[in-house]
Amino acid sequence: MSEQLQRVGQSVAGVISEKYKEFEGFKLRCDPGEPGMIYVALRGAKREAAAGERLAEKLDALVGAELAKEQGASFEHTILMGRGDKDLLLRVAISEAGA
Repeated sequence: MSEQLQRVGQSVAGVISEKYKEFEGFKLRCDPGEPGMIYVALRGAKREAAAGERLAEKLDALVGAELAKEQGASFEHTILMGRGDKDLLLRVAISEAGA
């Protein structure tokens, strides 16, 4: 399953990177991590929690739509928000439904 989560995570991260080069004037960086994890940084937006909430809503819809395209597997996702030194950080966790 971890190979499938890795593939799905990389695919979804690619879609996010294509769709969002920036968000509300902040540059966006998106990187796939370990299987089922995607890391999104809104560069320089550490104190912009409202922008992070709006981005999380957009990502929720986008990730949900991408996961729905997967044939023969059912996935769910969670988005968590935090802050780094200068950036607003979002972590998208993808898992097998019911796991």
